[in-house]
Amino acid sequence: MHSDLLPTERSAMTLLQMQYFMEVCRCGSTLKAAQAANVSQSTISMAIRALEKELSIPLFDRSSKGLAPNAAGSFFLDQCSGILKKTERLAEEMKQFLSISRPLRLGIPVVLNEFYWLDLYFELKKQLPDLEFQTTNRTVPLLLSMLRDSSLDAVLAMRDAPDPDLRSLKLHTSRHRYVTMSRRHPLAEKGQVSYEDLITCPVIGYAGDDLNTQLLKYVYKKRGKEFSYAFHVDQFSSLLRLLKHNAGIAFLNKKLPSSDPELVSLPIREEQGNFTIWLLWTPESPLERMPQSFFRVWTHFFEEIQD
Repeated sequence: MHSDLLPTERSAMTLLQMQYFMEVCRCGSTLKAAQAANVSQSTISMAIRALEKELSIPLFDRSSKGLAPNAAGSFFLDQCSGILKKTERLAEEMKQFLSISRPLRLGIPVVLNEFYWLDLYFELKKQLPDLEFQTTNRTVPLLLSMLRDSSLDAVLAMRDAPDPDLRSLKLHTSRHRYVTMSRRHPLAEKGQVSYEDLITCPVIGYAGDDLNTQLLKYVYKKRGKEFSYAFHVDQFSSLLRLLKHNAGIAFLNKKLPSSDPELVSLPIREEQGNFTIWLLWTPESPLERMPQSFFRVWTHFFEEIQD
């Protein structure tokens, strides 16, 4: 019976009728409800009759003492309360969203920009089509400095933990699983590799991979080795060119597309450790006024990522 009380797609039920119904439940009579809502008693009575006709069931026990919700009315009251709270929350979120009049300035490290930003951007535009973005690609320390001096509104960053002075949203934690190399590399034919296989290979790094650097230093130190890069480049495209020339290997958090005929990404057997992706912003950032739907897009996007 209860499911029959919920509005259908063809329902003529209105939010105003629900508000009047809740007022009658609170006041115990149509007269008192009309006085509280500052409308005529006939307006309230018509709303209640319309609801009961729409739902095909009485909602009140009527007596000389007034009106009291019956079992169906009590159930409907709970449903109305939830619907109206959601409506109020939506209105507030839209008000917050519309208060942001300029593009959001996002700082994104090179590697996260290469792997994630374009797909994430399209998801954000799908859900929030009026929102515009202005992105900056730098190293994480520089981006955080720009965030703190208000040159950026938010930063997408790989960190062990968020800085305590910043607001943060944890998006994704993953193990560093792949090493990428030229198909001409001596290890390229192996199905998977270990750090023991890789420890003597020249390593290519790129701007924005500061967390990878710390993880690699830890891995090499455990094996009695000092870690350093053979090459460290500013552009991801430069890294790919060096890999294709078989100048070294690169530790990446994501497997490169297998369609590239010159490169191969191999899984690493041992766990290297975890890296975590955070969305970071300051208390003064416009993100403080963003609707929850904005943050849900970010979390849902990274939940869908398959390591």
